[in-house]
Amino acid sequence: MLKVYYAKCIDSNFIKEKNIDSNVFMEKLVKLGKIHHERYKKIQKISNIEEKCRSLSAGLLVSYALAVEDISVKDVQIKYQKNNKPYLENSNIFYNISHTQKYVAVVISECESGIDVETARKRWKDNPKSLERLSKKILSLSERQQFDNICNEEKTAYFTKIWTKKESYVKATGEGITFNLSEIDTNDMECFFTEQIDADTYLSVCCFENINNLKKVIKKQLKLEEAYKDA
Repeated sequence: MLKVYYAKCIDSNFIKEKNIDSNVFMEKLVKLGKIHHERYKKIQKISNIEEKCRSLSAGLLVSYALAVEDISVKDVQIKYQKNNKPYLENSNIFYNISHTQKYVAVVISECESGIDVETARKRWKDNPKSLERLSKKILSLSERQQFDNICNEEKTAYFTKIWTKKESYVKATGEGITFNLSEIDTNDMECFFTEQIDADTYLSVCCFENINNLKKVIKKQLKLEEAYKDA
């Protein structure tokens, strides 16, 4: 079993416009089983409202994805492996989270897996020389050859897609970004599923056992207004 969910992050303007006390609101979400208490503690430490909303979006999407498997976040203990990779204690279900400024994504599986979602960065588009320098540090030899052989207009998209694959790989292995990404040659691996989810955003999943079981991602539109109504 391998399932992927993604959604647009909650718009911080909703909290601003409604003048919501975010701490009180999230305490209610914990009681309702909408987010895990560990996620709530993490959100409390964040001062930036946009980052708070991204973290809240991740918590809501994880809870939704686990609920599909008949798992309530009220009943689980979240522990952390090396490099702070989360896992569910005493469970045969694994999960992993990623988010950008616009999107949050979650993978649920029966084995170790990793996920990354990334929107092409403006500085990559606006500064080809900077992207060129970065590609020399990140891409393997074969990836670099492909990068050099495509037109400039396609380089940012190609690099973003490869970046998500490498990030999902080190999250699946638990190595984290301490791993030398140029040593990962995604051309030689069949453990990735990648999908473009908007004009500039790619999502990749890495799983070493059953990646072929994943045929498509599931889009879940998070609606803070609904969560607020329940709370």
